[in-house]
Amino acid sequence: MRIDRSYLGNQNTYAENNPKCIVVHNTDNFAAGADARAHARAQHDGNFQNISAHYYVDDGDTAYQAAPHSRGCWHVGINYGGKNLFQQYGNKNSIGVEMCVQAGYNYEKAFENTAALVREIMRETGIPLECIFRKNCASVPEERSAIPLQTEQSSAG
Repeated sequence: MRIDRSYLGNQNTYAENNPKCIVVHNTDNFAAGADARAHARAQHDGNFQNISAHYYVDDGDTAYQAAPHSRGCWHVGINYGGKNLFQQYGNKNSIGVEMCVQAGYNYEKAFENTAALVREIMRETGIPLECIFRKNCASVPEERSAIPLQTEQSSAG
């Protein structure tokens, strides 16, 4: 999976982050053109308020990193700085990944790309499989680690 870092910035982020987990989200934005690049560009250009993520991915061949791991993003619940995910994780100790679900996209490919991106982030950061969560895990803890990360490795470097 290719990661484009041309939209990397500090917009709408916290000054600190010590990543201990990865939280995977779904943008739930089915507007035409609401792909990973459009979301990364919107965050970079300051068009989001009170939301941000480290990565955006879709059914294309490129994921976009919009914030460095050293910055906290606004993606875990309403208590934006606290430990509100299992009373352990929050926006200042997690990495947020948004799977973009625009109109006409290929869900299976977007899901595969999201899993490949998360595997890459795990390799880069050393975050273990048991610390990968879906956003709704905050309210349904038994749905942890729903992304199948131990599937066939991506052939892309």
